[in-house]
Amino acid sequence: MEEEKGGKSKKCVYCNLYEGYYVKGPRRFERADRGYCYRLGKVVSNGDGCESWKSGGRRYYSRKLIAARALNEILENLSAIRQILEEEQEEKERTE
Repeated sequence: MEEEKGGKSKKCVYCNLYEGYYVKGPRRFERADRGYCYRLGKVVSNGDGCESWKSGGRRYYSRKLIAARALNEILENLSAIRQILEEEQEEKERTE
């Protein structure tokens, strides 16, 4: 069912309407060969394709942006904790 148009693969795994399933492995989550299609409302193989295929490019960049924002927030929290610990250490040194 794979369709090619303009050099881009029309497989479900690259579709914006597809959410892949993951299986917990011994060290990390492994991608399963199946996932849920929101358009069809059922589980499909990631190699399938259909006429309702939509580019997943925006989803990739929005996820990347969300991850970058989350990492930035974590970095800010760590900096605040570091500052608190440094101030505590300076206060202890002054009182001794």
